[in-house]
Amino acid sequence: MARSLSAKKMAAIILADNPEVIKGLQSGTIKHMIVPFNSEPEENNMFVSKFLSKAALETLVYKVGPVEEWLNEIVDHPQLDYIRNYVRRGDKPAYWEYHQRRVYNEGDQFLNKKISIEPYEILHEFDFIYSDEGELFFVLVIMSMEYVVSLAESNISRYKKWLLQNPGKFPLQSYDEIKVKKGENVNDWLGKKLSFYSK
Repeated sequence: MARSLSAKKMAAIILADNPEVIKGLQSGTIKHMIVPFNSEPEENNMFVSKFLSKAALETLVYKVGPVEEWLNEIVDHPQLDYIRNYVRRGDKPAYWEYHQRRVYNEGDQFLNKKISIEPYEILHEFDFIYSDEGELFFVLVIMSMEYVVSLAESNISRYKKWLLQNPGKFPLQSYDEIKVKKGENVNDWLGKKLSFYSK
């Protein structure tokens, strides 16, 4: 599993390309703005679908790269032709389905003493998981949004089945990781274990 951690907060930036709006903001004549806010990315986006499919193939190569026989297997494997053709040409199928959901809130902090003695934010992480049927899924989390794509099928039905069989679970979540609540003393958690899942 790969992940990126940060303890810094990010500021919101609003881009304005209208010169009159820019002048009004600078002079103070514009004091209020109504800005549309979308808390989650649009679903079923072709660009996101192509990005995830390409990232899945490249990450697979990255993971097995040191073993030449496995690398050749990826290059020559006919089952991966479907997703390769989709990434390169965008046809047959015309759309490669992905699943997206929020797995935690932006700004949430975590503590794992194996990684850091300070709380941290998870900016991104990724890995592969198998379904019970042996289908390989690429799971990518960016700024608390989980994206999942299958490397074998253009639909995501088996991952949806996995979600129904594992309610409340997040496939990349570490059992050593504890979510820290705001205002909580981090030292209260040191040395303790917490299970994220209950049956």
